[in-house]
Amino acid sequence: MSNIELARRLINPPDGNWQPLLDRLADDVVFKVTVPEGTPISGELRGKPAVLGHFARLGDLLEFRQEEPMEFFGDGQRVVVLGKESVEVKRSGVTVPASEYATVLDFRDGLVTRFLVIQDMSAFADAYRGDQPRHDEAASA
Repeated sequence: MSNIELARRLINPPDGNWQPLLDRLADDVVFKVTVPEGTPISGELRGKPAVLGHFARLGDLLEFRQEEPMEFFGDGQRVVVLGKESVEVKRSGVTVPASEYATVLDFRDGLVTRFLVIQDMSAFADAYRGDQPRHDEAASA
């Protein structure tokens, strides 16, 4: 199985079961989402136990809704996934408008060694903290 096929099975499970992804994390995995500081999902996580803890808490904090089908690209050990999703912040009940993202997965021997999500998550951070929209957002609205 190619890493593209593996990535498709791991991050778009038809039954919603994330355990296969968690089972495929390398012991030295690095996980990062481009979220501004001040939220429970900000920062970089290193090592399988830290990433497993993150995923265990994630369902209590957020609900993700895939808005557009995902696209998968890659060659060899790196796979890039493009998609668009909205996020409901359970703490505030606010649904953050859909935004595009890119997820970069690096593989070694069939295990995920890096999981990087690149997405403008500033609206999520604002909704989590209960902030009003930033001035640049209010001006463009």
